Amino acid sequence: MPHHKRLPRLFFIPLLGLIILAAGCRPPKPDTDPAQDAKAMALALAARKKHADIFTTKGQGRLTLMLAHGKERFRLAWAAQAPNRLRLTLLASGHPVETIAASGKWISIVSHTGRHPPKSALSTDPDLSPYINLPVHLSDMVNMLLGRFPLRRFDRAWFAPESPRTVRTSKNFSSLVQEVQFDDDGKIAVLTLLEKANAMVMRIEYLRYQVREGRIMPETMRLTDKDGNSLELTLSRILFNPEVKPSVFRLTGAGS
Repeated sequence: MPHHKRLPRLFFIPLLGLIILAAGCRPPKPDTDPAQDAKAMALALAARKKHADIFTTKGQGRLTLMLAHGKERFRLAWAAQAPNRLRLTLLASGHPVETIAASGKWISIVSHTGRHPPKSALSTDPDLSPYINLPVHLSDMVNMLLGRFPLRRFDRAWFAPESPRTVRTSKNFSSLVQEVQFDDDGKIAVLTLLEKANAMVMRIEYLRYQVREGRIMPETMRLTDKDGNSLELTLSRILFNPEVKPSVFRLTGAGS
């Protein structure tokens, strides 16, 4: 008979620790019907893939920031390209105020009013909170400007026990839960990012939809963080899949 070597006990200690760590990172999921979980997964995947054929947009709209120090309203002009290229300019009284440019490698911001010196950082998907004071990643903003829903990757999906129109998702090794609430017509009404203990990180309310070139897509969205700060974004003019040169996403003198 072949002789099998017994693995040393010390081998199992880090392995057991890894299993415990993985279990601890998984947010709690109620016991649910696997058939219903499959339906929840299908709904969540469809929402994540919605408008996946839109790779670039150019457009104009409005942006309102409601922060602790007050409210600021701007006109908005942008060019966006999946997954992480963006040029976004805020305007007041017809004049540029701030421009954010992200090339996929660098993000840069310039004040046209001298409010702050130019800033640049090497990052592919930065957190935009230093720029807009809300916990939004660059890829989230790009997805919204493309007419997509900024659902992050997930491994599991299930219906919330208290609501048959609410799907929750989670990813292994993450304490975050995404919650997608659908309205009576099957459109997404609210997208919420939660910590494991159900503490809200960010919520996106879809206040109004529009029909553009036969597509039903978000028109007005409101993002709110756990402290009540919010950003309201309205997309009023959109071009789908226009050609956009890479140089558009770079600011002169910034990284590339």
